[in-house]
Formats: sequence, C-alpha cells, structure tokens
Amino acid sequence: MSTEIVDTWNAVLAKEAKSGVTSLSDQERTICFVNRFTCDFSKGGLIGFLYNLSPEWGLLGSFEEEIRRVGCDSIAAMIADVRMVFQKAGELEERKETWSDYLSRLDPSGRLLSLDSKFTGADEELWGRLEDFTKKLKK
Repeated sequence: MSTEIVDTWNAVLAKEAKSGVTSLSDQERTICFVNRFTCDFSKGGLIGFLYNLSPEWGLLGSFEEEIRRVGCDSIAAMIADVRMVFQKAGELEERKETWSDYLSRLDPSGRLLSLDSKFTGADEELWGRLEDFTKKLKK
C-alpha cells in the first residue's frame, strides 16, 4: 500500500474529525466508513467494532452501504445481519452493565458470535478493495 493512499485516507479521516461526516463528499464518506470499520475490525473483530460504535447503532446501515460500494457485497450482507440484531437495541433500557452482559441481553442466541467467525479475513479483503477504490479516485 502506497504512502499516497494512506495519506489520502488520513486526510479524509482528519476532515471528518474536524468538520463531521456531513462535510465529506460521497467518495470521502466511503473511505471514512470503510476505513473505520476495517481498522476497528482488524484490532478487535466484529465485537470490537461494535463496542467502538456503541451506541450509534443507526450507523450500521451506513457501514453496510459504503462497504457494498467498494464491492464487498458478502461483507455488507453480514453487516445487514448484524444490523438486524441491533434493531431491538433501542427497545432495551440504557446499557448499565458490562459490554458482555449487554450483548447477552441483546443477543441471547449468540448470533453475533456466530457472525464474528464468518467475518474472518474480511479486513484483508476490505483493505484491498478500499485501496482500489481510492486509486480510481486519483485517476
């Protein structure tokens, strides 16, 4: 991965941090969401990503959309499955327990842990697709 690509990603993330996601172009929004998901997923798997996203569950649809935009339809479909689990999060009382206890209450069937194992290798695919997406923008 070239320094130019990483510099582009860092500039987009800095812009989002300074001015918010609404300040981003459509292409920058894609870079921001895919980069954010991939970084968090690379460091902590699906559960780590969700922990960092908490409590902004409404953004799961945006992650799904932007991941699909870079051509990772199967990963986006799994995000849609995750989003289905979190649809009932708004119905639950405010989280006052540990993260693990909250997930158990939200997802007593353990669907998230099953999905987590299906995401294996997703970060490698996403980094490659995000790099290709960014290169196309530079042309």
